[in-house]
Amino acid sequence: MTPTATELRASVAAAIAASAAVGTSAAAGEYSSVLELEAAVASCRTDIHALLEDVTTVWGLEANPLLVALRELAARLLDLRELVDDAGATVEEVLDRELSLVELAVLRYDDWTRWTEIADLNRALSTPARIPAGITVVRYAE
Repeated sequence: MTPTATELRASVAAAIAASAAVGTSAAAGEYSSVLELEAAVASCRTDIHALLEDVTTVWGLEANPLLVALRELAARLLDLRELVDDAGATVEEVLDRELSLVELAVLRYDDWTRWTEIADLNRALSTPARIPAGITVVRYAE
């Protein structure tokens, strides 16, 4: 069902607010992982894509101010996605001594809770509490 003009304006305002909230939260470092941030960005982009189609259908104008605003917002979200991709860069590290993933998270990120990110990247590790020296561990770049 095609939305009314009033409904569409409200949806665009909500999409802009949601996208701004994602950007603000990302800038403040409030996401617990790159995957969580990526999911938030993807959700906003999906909503914007649907709204772009609705704006074109309802008004049929490529130069409509709402359409222009949505396109600019989508472009900013693409910029945020590039930051996410950069933040998602991984490195391989050969352990020089026996460590647990919690210890590694504290050493590299100063945040013990990020050990789960390292565990997700290293599913082949059978004992995350005791990783011998010489093992290569993949982790997100600092």
